[in-house]
Amino acid sequence: MTDIVLTPASIGNVTLKNRIIFPSMCHYHASPKGKMTRELERYIEARAEGGAAVVTIPGSPYGPPSMARLSLSGEYYRADWERAAELCHKHGALLFVQLHPFKHHTEMDKSKKEPDLMPVEEINFFVEQYALAAARAKEFGVDGVELHGAHGHELHQFLSPFYNHRTDEYGGDYKGRAKMGVDMVKAMREAVGPDYPIIFKMSTSEYMEGGITIEDSVRVAALIEEAGASAINASAGTSLLEEYVSGPMDLPKAFNRSDIKAIKNAVSIPVIAINRITTMELANEILESGDADFVAMGRALLADPNAVNKYGTGLSVRQCIGCYQGCKGDDKLRIFCMQQPLTGRGDYLEYTPLPENKKGEKVLIAGAGVAGMEAAAALARRGFKPVVFEKTGRAGGTVNFAKIPPCKEDFDCLVSARIAELRELNVEVRFNTELTAETVLAEGAKKVVVATGSAPLVPTAIQGLDGKNVFTADEVLENPQLVGENVAVFGGGLVGCETAEYLGTLGKKCTIIEMGPKIATEIHPLRRGFFFNRMQKAGVRTLVGTKLLSVKLPEVTVSAGDYAYELGGFDSAIMAFGRVKVNDLEAKLKEAIPDVEVFTIGDAREVSTAFKAILSGAECAANMTV
Repeated sequence: MTDIVLTPASIGNVTLKNRIIFPSMCHYHASPKGKMTRELERYIEARAEGGAAVVTIPGSPYGPPSMARLSLSGEYYRADWERAAELCHKHGALLFVQLHPFKHHTEMDKSKKEPDLMPVEEINFFVEQYALAAARAKEFGVDGVELHGAHGHELHQFLSPFYNHRTDEYGGDYKGRAKMGVDMVKAMREAVGPDYPIIFKMSTSEYMEGGITIEDSVRVAALIEEAGASAINASAGTSLLEEYVSGPMDLPKAFNRSDIKAIKNAVSIPVIAINRITTMELANEILESGDADFVAMGRALLADPNAVNKYGTGLSVRQCIGCYQGCKGDDKLRIFCMQQPLTGRGDYLEYTPLPENKKGEKVLIAGAGVAGMEAAAALARRGFKPVVFEKTGRAGGTVNFAKIPPCKEDFDCLVSARIAELRELNVEVRFNTELTAETVLAEGAKKVVVATGSAPLVPTAIQGLDGKNVFTADEVLENPQLVGENVAVFGGGLVGCETAEYLGTLGKKCTIIEMGPKIATEIHPLRRGFFFNRMQKAGVRTLVGTKLLSVKLPEVTVSAGDYAYELGGFDSAIMAFGRVKVNDLEAKLKEAIPDVEVFTIGDAREVSTAFKAILSGAECAANMTV
């Protein structure tokens, strides 16, 4: 196999230095007036500097400004686009803009069918505005434009028989539904000239009854090519099934690859593959097979902006694991990433190098979980000399359990990438060695990071939890042979549910007993459908609103309201009540060595998610002073 992914190729009149495109995502890092910010500058430049041939950012072609994207609605915004182009060009990358609609989005409302309600005059307005915006983009120094015809936005709705029930020239068969998009491409082509790059992004399948199918999209793609498009970006999904827009860990890698290949076979212009392409190796294989001409890697370059430059060097790469904790977990919709704390935090988080005369100060770190390893790697990059102490024989902490349930194997990338980075940075890790106050004194260190993690919570008020055949979820995930064939799981949080699901796949019968009204409330809404389908297939039984009173296997006593009763037939039980922080070291250090600086991070500070643990390690390292 050749490294075709690193070879140059053209779209329209521009040549890309390689085949990797960073696609547009609504980042919410612009100012409220749709202007450039320092945070957004770093977001753009990191991907350009990291090796992507094109950095695509969204732009509002008309209407009020938004923090989601820079505005492209008038001369007032010229300097922002010129600055974005400058950031890309100085690293040999090109800047593309995705013309992103401001309104007429379904916003998950199945009853809202915009195409049926839109007057022809408004359609003509949109066509005109997109053409004007494309011309402005070219004038402002942007190297190419992408027309967003996917994911439930205006053009997508017209293309979809689910939304579009018009009976005039803009409805009916695929030609009528494609007319608005065809008209836009033609108008944009006239506005920018014959060779300027115009990409059309489409959802090749909507994955729902009555929606777009690949058969529709193949025919539409030919019309779009004929209208003057330079390339097609073959995406998937709609806002009603957003989990297919950015596939989570529950979907296979490159899950829409057959659709991409079908589009490639239907047109002569370049085709861009997108959707859960997480590694450069997979991107290269897709290109080598001829299924696409370019690959768009979005979340992969959020996780590691330098993935392109690292390809073939042997350096470790932080791989997107499809967790949704960062890129889709913020209540203000800002884009972050669990794997890469610097993504989206250009306004405050930076690993400033130490002055030469201050480099080499030793920092001792207790714990080689993801928080401790993140702190160690960042401290080493700044010029400190971190030494990591891990009382067990392996790194990773609780991630070693989190990676075991179905569809979560990529969680191992959180651990493996950091282990490799510490090796590359020559950071010493002492396994099977517990950090103590005596060690700190012997090492002569003045700074200690406590990243000792958490342990399973075992309530003392419930009788029988210390009995035979009662285990923690940690124990069972690593050694499922501990339990028998009929298992009670105490706690319906994510850990309890994932443990039950895992055991169900091994043929065991699991019953979850949960005091609250719902189970797995921590899981991201866009993953819930996949998760509960797997739970059902695994035969997991759930009792909610049910409080555990005592355990005496094969029976457990529970209550629902004021009614107490017994459940029988269990040969094993699993505790999944949550976790408690492990942090007695901090107090011991402060008592034994009053002048030592102690920084507590991760679960040792507050039991939470891997996302927050990694961020706490990064912030600790960034803020540490000499």
